[in-house]
Amino acid sequence: GLRASSERIFVGRRTAAARACLANEGRAPLAVRLGFEGAAAVPLRRHAKGAVAAADLSPKAPDAQVVVRFQPSLGVQPQVAGRQYAAAAAEARDLRPSERLCAHYTVAFTLNASEHEAARRESESFFRAPEEHFLASQERWEGYLRRVVGEVGPAGASLRQRIAAKAACTLVLNWRSAAGAALLHDGCTPSITGFSNGIWSWDSWKHAAGLAIFDPGLAASQVRAMLDHQGRRSGAAFVGMVPDKVGLPPDVGDAWGNTKPPLAAWAVSLVHARSKDDAFLREVFPKLEMYHRWWYRWRDHDRNGLCEFGSAGNNTLEMRWESGMDNAARFDNTSMLRNADQAWSADQESVDLNAFLFLEKRTLADLAGRLGDASAAAAYEAEADDLRRLARERFFDERRGYFFDRRLGADGDFVGPMGCEGFAPLWTGLASEPQAARVRRHLLDPAKFRTRVPFPCVAADAPQFSASGYWRGPVWLDQAYFAVAGLRRYGYAGDAEGAVSDLLRSAEGLGAGDPAAPFTENYHPHTGRRQGAEWFGWSAAHLLLLTAPGSEHERRVQG
Repeated sequence: GLRASSERIFVGRRTAAARACLANEGRAPLAVRLGFEGAAAVPLRRHAKGAVAAADLSPKAPDAQVVVRFQPSLGVQPQVAGRQYAAAAAEARDLRPSERLCAHYTVAFTLNASEHEAARRESESFFRAPEEHFLASQERWEGYLRRVVGEVGPAGASLRQRIAAKAACTLVLNWRSAAGAALLHDGCTPSITGFSNGIWSWDSWKHAAGLAIFDPGLAASQVRAMLDHQGRRSGAAFVGMVPDKVGLPPDVGDAWGNTKPPLAAWAVSLVHARSKDDAFLREVFPKLEMYHRWWYRWRDHDRNGLCEFGSAGNNTLEMRWESGMDNAARFDNTSMLRNADQAWSADQESVDLNAFLFLEKRTLADLAGRLGDASAAAAYEAEADDLRRLARERFFDERRGYFFDRRLGADGDFVGPMGCEGFAPLWTGLASEPQAARVRRHLLDPAKFRTRVPFPCVAADAPQFSASGYWRGPVWLDQAYFAVAGLRRYGYAGDAEGAVSDLLRSAEGLGAGDPAAPFTENYHPHTGRRQGAEWFGWSAAHLLLLTAPGSEHERRVQG
């Protein structure tokens, strides 16, 4: 019989290549004639000898085009009819038993003349030596897998190794190349299915943390892709700010209504720990300092050293977006307060925000030390000590033994049900030992956070809890990671390991259900059902931090 197969790789930033093969597995020769058929969403045209193209893809990207090029030695003459094309070799040939016949083609999506020319050269290079390109791609992937999986034993890959490999594949699947002024460096979108039109800062810092484990260069590029846009909008309130989102062509444009929680220094620390690239650290450190100071200049309404989430206008939706938790119950009754033109704060101070800022101060101190600036390192450590004292007193409810947001004012009420924002003081090391011990009781309570899939974003016994309610009950893997790493930090390694085992075993697409199912935004805490966008990048990144060999480096960096 005749067996067909195909393989695809990337041979450039915007050029993919494919190999299509026919193998004669029978006992007699077969006459075969290679050909290709395809269709596009827009009308096609003949482009050049052995190629077809689609242009007029979007009025927002008038020079963008897709070009399909066929291996010149095939001698195919593509025919175009509207949105369809067909390309076949001029003559048939005999395929002997056990013989394999392969044909190659490339597909390039480019935005401007310089990219068009680069793609043409990449295709020519591939057609000259296709096997070399396939071998190089194989070696790259083998390197990725060695770094995230480690050694595979005689019994085959373990569940954790399979999850780690799938996580690396997910991040690479979401990888997008630089795209002119809109995106100066490569980066990963959150999801190819749900959020493919841009990169978000909240996601980018997490992606970089995961990417650093197997591709520190791409991780650094992910960080740069966001920091390139720092302060691009005019106005005093945007100096030092990092936008919420950077739009990709054709949906270019940055989202300046809000930023996202400050985990940039954390990401840079993990990237530098892997790459040892001091030039990268020197490049981004001033930007990290500007971003850190921005929070205290524009998001501290009462100037007490504790910050609030906010927005550029009187907009509670954008404030929620800034928190990263779009519909969190803690913001159900939040109002906005004006700080200055284009700078507003919520009327509550958020515990996770200030825990992240505490971690930023400690991380900036560490990074300054790596750069040889002992004075700056000491100053950031002193600031961290002050913030630790303030936050422990301000956000911990002694009666309930948990961390909460607080309304502004010396006697402001604690806000909201128990939520995942209370995990952050343990992850960052802000909590005292007695505070961590009391939070641990809630984390291990099956009625609250120790559900079948551990660590929902709202306690399961809270009135506001909804297992499929986005940020009102599902398990988000970044927050689950914060809980696990927090337990480990305070010496509860057995509790942490048990939670990780249950999470990996019980969530669909991990250890339950179809193992090929893609990672999603979040998971049902009682059933493990996958929920939200598929192929979700930060889920993959945090699964790598939980499973990949050597990912313990994060805890060492945090100190």
